[in-house]
This record gives sequence, C-alpha cells and structure tokens, in this order.
Amino acid sequence: MRYSTLQIAGIFACRRIFGCLLVALTCALLATSEVARAETGGAPPPPGLSVEPDAPVVSRRFLVQYQLFIYPAYRNWLASSNGEIDSLSAFTRFLANLPLTQYERFCYAQCYFMHRGSQGGRP
Repeated sequence: MRYSTLQIAGIFACRRIFGCLLVALTCALLATSEVARAETGGAPPPPGLSVEPDAPVVSRRFLVQYQLFIYPAYRNWLASSNGEIDSLSAFTRFLANLPLTQYERFCYAQCYFMHRGSQGGRP
C-alpha cells in the first residue's frame, strides 16, 4: 500500500500534535506537584544543611582565612574609618572593597554571623 505525500504529512502532524500534548500534560502534572509542594512548605533541606541563619555551612578554609586575615583587616578598616559602627552593612562595605567573588563574600558574611553569634552580639 502506497501513501501519498499528503497522507504521510498528516501522520507526522498527528504524531507532533500527540507529542506536544504529551509534553503539555507532563508540564501540567509537574507544575501541579510544585504548587502543592510550595503550599505545604516544600521538601525538607538535605541532611547536614541548615536553613537557620545562626548555623551556616562554611568550609574550614573560609573560617581560617576569616579569623587570620579578613576579620583583623576589617577591624583595622573600622579603626581607620570615621566612626563606622561594627555592623553587617559595614562588613559588607568592607568586603566590597576586596577582590572577592560573590560566593566568597557570602561565605565571609556567614563567618561574620557565626563570629558575632559566638560573642553574644558584641563587637
């Protein structure tokens, strides 16, 4: 049995329409499950990670560099500024002057939070 070009085009068009409907149905199911997850609070964080601001996950390398270099340089920067108060905004301004990546700034800010928390919020 021979098919005409028009019949073959119709068969491929039906397959494309069916494929598009299948993709749309899959997307709709996934979107529905994402909405349901968002309404219930989402999935819990992976083990070992914390969403609490007082318990960030920072590598030991960043903690050591913060204690040995970053924090002492920040304290010197504070002492040479015109009455700048020790705060997160001052620390982020200090980090903005250093040649760091955004990720490194984030990690050092987490170290600052941990350092401040261990001192009871005192400078």
